[in-house]
Amino acid sequence: MHRRPALTLLVIALCACGPNSQVSVGPLAGRPATLTARDFPEEITGLLTSAEADSCGVCVREKRADAFALADEWFSPGTTIRVVGDDGWKVLPGGEMELYFGDASSPTLSFRFHTEDAHLVGIAAEGFTDPQLATRILARTSEETGRESLIVIPFDYGDGESFLFDEYSNRVQVQCQVIADDSGTALQH
Repeated sequence: MHRRPALTLLVIALCACGPNSQVSVGPLAGRPATLTARDFPEEITGLLTSAEADSCGVCVREKRADAFALADEWFSPGTTIRVVGDDGWKVLPGGEMELYFGDASSPTLSFRFHTEDAHLVGIAAEGFTDPQLATRILARTSEETGRESLIVIPFDYGDGESFLFDEYSNRVQVQCQVIADDSGTALQH
């Protein structure tokens, strides 16, 4: 008998996503061109939080792998992220060029942008944010929010196509480029 593990996994996944399931489908086939910050799947952060509290090493690895698979689906390179509603991006304290959404004191999902003068190895020049815009963003206090639009960019040395996982802070850091400022004015990219 010839086995088809991929088909078996698909059937299991479809059964697990029944009407009582807590798993969101995500932007799989026909991926939307734009996500809003409110669209982020809570499963990613929930799995990471659960993994951090788990004492079973195998369980931790499995939960993180599930979170990474979801992050790859939701934050594939080229996905645009914009803010809607009253909330906005906050600058993550600590000196890195990272934005996060929400009011968590220790976010498990952040978005790092890059400039020519401050970037990770593996970020292409076409993914850099305008340095003047970066300066304006970083000048905000921790209480101020911004409404910039971001585009997810590829990262060759990450834990996924576009992100790194920081085990110390239990945070997925999605690499991005800021492509529009607070007013929605498009920038060169």
